[in-house]
Amino acid sequence: MIYSPGCFVSEFDLSESFELPPIPITPDSIGLSIAILSVVFIIFLIAVCKWTRCLCFKLNPNNNDQTESVSSVIQSDRSTIHRYSQRPRGQLQRFLSCDHLGDVDRYVCTTRNGLLSPPLPSYNRCHSNKVNLTDVTNTSASSGIGRELAKELVRLSPSTRLVLSARREEELRLLAAELQLDADHCLVLPLDLETHEWGFQSKVDIVLDRFDHIDVLINNAGVSQRSLIKETKYIVDTRLMSINFLGTVTLSKAVLLHFIQRQKGHFVVVTSVAGYAATALRSSYAASKHALHAFFDSLRLEHAKDHIDVTIACPGFVKTDISLNAFEGSGQLHKKMDPKTEKGTDPTVCAYDILCGIAARKHEIYVGHLAVVVVYIRRLFPQLLYRILLRTESA
Repeated sequence: MIYSPGCFVSEFDLSESFELPPIPITPDSIGLSIAILSVVFIIFLIAVCKWTRCLCFKLNPNNNDQTESVSSVIQSDRSTIHRYSQRPRGQLQRFLSCDHLGDVDRYVCTTRNGLLSPPLPSYNRCHSNKVNLTDVTNTSASSGIGRELAKELVRLSPSTRLVLSARREEELRLLAAELQLDADHCLVLPLDLETHEWGFQSKVDIVLDRFDHIDVLINNAGVSQRSLIKETKYIVDTRLMSINFLGTVTLSKAVLLHFIQRQKGHFVVVTSVAGYAATALRSSYAASKHALHAFFDSLRLEHAKDHIDVTIACPGFVKTDISLNAFEGSGQLHKKMDPKTEKGTDPTVCAYDILCGIAARKHEIYVGHLAVVVVYIRRLFPQLLYRILLRTESA
């Protein structure tokens, strides 16, 4: 007996066998199958090539005439470019002289836990595409990638004006002092996305009173999870959805009205590869990221006529404190660094990449080791990804 609310009751015998008519095999069907498989294989090769070009670019060590050490060019940026110890001279110049942010007047950064970005070849597009970031709101600037993003903005564009926002106001003020930002170039705006039931229009009004308008909102706030489904309390599920999804949506709706009035704007949403490929111990976290994908995909379609762009950043493992601050099933903090997170992509590299993704106005960007590969395997070979994840979890 099967019952589905709003439908009907039906009864059937599962022991009955059904015979389907054989599917005729014709030369046309064989040709179509071969064509589809060829296209899928080509797309997979393109994805792999793109990933290897992003992460595995190496030069012939004997070709010293065309290379130079990055550390000898700019000592202060060792942490930013330590992954790129050698590059061709032309590419190195493009990497260091990315001046597309030169026309940035204001950048509003709101923060709660961290921020992320796209794969490496974006620095070529970053050099050739310009975007006005005159007022950007970014959630999560007090730590992690959000903090590095603020530093990169100041380094690349000293004229940038920042609105630093997070729960920890003191951390934001220390960051503003570290970056030597005066009152004309920085606004510290305390914000906790978990209090979304009151709305955030008052916070947006504070920003508009100071800087007149907002050009880009970067939604980066979020908290992760480390617990089995059967051990996770309802309150933990609620808090994860409240912070990661509902808080982000509420803030975005407050800014959306301003974007519609101006007939331009740019939403940047930092989700996760977990928004495509959910893994064990992260059920509600992955669900909140899936929800963000769906919501902002809809927003992109609804407001294309208003010249509003949406960029979704899907990071993989990035070396931040996200696992330390993750919720366990009881609601307590995990307070442990995951080995994969510890070996993840440097947050400074991610911060630089996210700016390039904004400049290129990309719909989606994939950040971190194997992120793009995981996404493409999930799209093309979902069962293969399931087996890979199952084997990884078992190990």
